[in-house]
Amino acid sequence: MIPLEDPTTLSLLFHLNSEPWLNDEAYKGGSVNQELKVPDGIIAEIPLPRPSGSALMALLAQRHSCRDFAPVEMSLDNASALLAASYGALAPARFGTQMPFLRRTVPSAGGLFPLEVYVFTQRVQRLEDGLYHYDVVGHSLRQLRRENVFQTLEPMFYTYPFMKDANLVFAIAAVFMRIQKKYGPRGYRYTLIEAGHVAQNISLRAIEPAGDPRVLEVKVALVDALEGQGRAAETRALREEIEGPLRASRSPYAADLRARLAEAALPPEVKLGLR
Repeated sequence: MIPLEDPTTLSLLFHLNSEPWLNDEAYKGGSVNQELKVPDGIIAEIPLPRPSGSALMALLAQRHSCRDFAPVEMSLDNASALLAASYGALAPARFGTQMPFLRRTVPSAGGLFPLEVYVFTQRVQRLEDGLYHYDVVGHSLRQLRRENVFQTLEPMFYTYPFMKDANLVFAIAAVFMRIQKKYGPRGYRYTLIEAGHVAQNISLRAIEPAGDPRVLEVKVALVDALEGQGRAAETRALREEIEGPLRASRSPYAADLRARLAEAALPPEVKLGLR
């Protein structure tokens, strides 16, 4: 009998007994029809308005799984962007009189952030092949292995043939006691939900086209807002991120976005005169 006050044993038993199931027949059978739930007792069905277009919806429409990666180099800038999106640190937040805590790109139960991100690398510019731990505070990589270890992943992943040529393989690990000391066995569920947020962030950032005018438009508007709040460091960093894609973009909207970006740097009284 597991004691009521034991926060981890029950979830550990589930964790150890839910390892990947090597079901050859299911994997070789290919895709199957999705099952959709039709609940009993439906009393009405209400059609919903078509969702309006947005940069986020455009990204969601492009999100898909990839099983065939080209064996080419990835820039360090792209690797950095993926890591920052995955679990990166944002500005500290304060609630009332509480001490500020470091926000991340995903929500976390109790702000406890039990996850740790590791990444296996190969063919990343200016980065040795190996295994790294992501330092979210310093936005840096701590090297743990100095060799290409992709082949060592083969016995661990049933789907290794799909990922063997990828530049990065993210390993999302968890320190369960960080969250289970507060939430007990339920903290295990919260950790899995949080890992899902991280995975979705990586997927969306991976397919975000740097020069997409819809994405750039959102970022230009953000620059304008940050300028108005006097947040110089954040404004400068965001400007540096989007100026290159704006110059390179062939979109008919790029010239207008460049003009709006230039206007964002003007003093408020000059902006008012322009409008």
